[in-house]
Amino acid sequence: KWDGIALCGTKLFCAPYQASSVLVIDGESEDYNMLSSSNFASEEGGGQWSGIACYEDKLFCAPRNASSVLVIDGKTERLSNISCGVDGIDKWVGITRFGNMLVCAPSCASSILIIIGETNEIIVRPCLDYPGDRSKWNDIAQNGTKLFCSPAYYKGILVFEDQALQLELKQMKTSISSLSSIPYAEKSGPRSSFSISINSQKCGHRSSLASAFLVDAIRGGNRKSVRKLLDLNVCPNSMRDGVTALRAAVQERDEEVVHELIKRKVSTSDISRNVEYAIQLGYEDIAKILSEAGGNISL
Repeated sequence: KWDGIALCGTKLFCAPYQASSVLVIDGESEDYNMLSSSNFASEEGGGQWSGIACYEDKLFCAPRNASSVLVIDGKTERLSNISCGVDGIDKWVGITRFGNMLVCAPSCASSILIIIGETNEIIVRPCLDYPGDRSKWNDIAQNGTKLFCSPAYYKGILVFEDQALQLELKQMKTSISSLSSIPYAEKSGPRSSFSISINSQKCGHRSSLASAFLVDAIRGGNRKSVRKLLDLNVCPNSMRDGVTALRAAVQERDEEVVHELIKRKVSTSDISRNVEYAIQLGYEDIAKILSEAGGNISL
C-alpha cells in the first residue's frame, strides 16, 4: 500500500504506492490518519509514488507511475503536486535530500529528477543510456557530497557527485555536476562516466548547499569530510534547518569536531549558547571545552 516513510517534526509520512491516501503517524501518541491523494494520481491506477523525503516543512514523493511529484505540507497536512513533464511507468524509485535539492533515482526513466526544495522547481537531466524497459536503479542515498543509486537490473552503481560545490569552494568559475556508473559485477574494465550541466541559479546558493553538507557530515560522524569541507573554506558557522555545525557536534558529543570548529574560529556567541546546551545534555566534557574557548558560562 505504501512505499517509503519520512519524518517531519514529530510526524511520520508514508508515500502512497497502491494506497489512495498518505498515511500519517504521530510519533509521540502513535495515532494515525489518512490524507487522500486520489486527486493527484495518474489514471493508470496503482504504483503512483515510490519513496519520500523531507525538506524543512515539506515532504516530496518520487513519481513512479504518477505524472507528478506529490508534495505534502508537514504542518497543515495539505497536499499539492508538481508536474514532472515525463510520462510512462516505473519512472523513478527512491528519493533523498541533497543539500537544497531532492533527487530521485531513475528506474525506467532515462533521466535524473531533481526538485529544488525551496522553490518546488523541477529539473530533469539525462542519464545513462540503457536498452530495454527493465528497472535500472531502485533507491538512492547520500554520503558526503555524493549520491549512490542501488542497482536493480543495471550492472553498475549510479553515482551523482556534486562537483559544482567543490569547484565553487575552490573559487573556480565553471560549475558542472557529473554522473557515473561503477561496474560492480565485473572486477575489471573501464569505468563509464559522463557529465551533465546544472544551472547554478536553478540549484540555489552553493553556500547553503555547503552548509548542509557540513552539518550532515558532523551528524554522520564523518570527520574526514568535516575537515575537507572546512579546508575548502566552508564557514564553521554553517547551519542546516536552524542547527549550527557546532550545535550538531555538541549533539553528537564529538570532542574532536568541537575542537576543530573552535580552531576554525566558530563564533563566540555560538560557543556561549552551546555551553549551556551541553550542560543541559549532561555533556560536561563538551561544556568544559566550550567554556575554556570563551563561552560565558563556567562549570
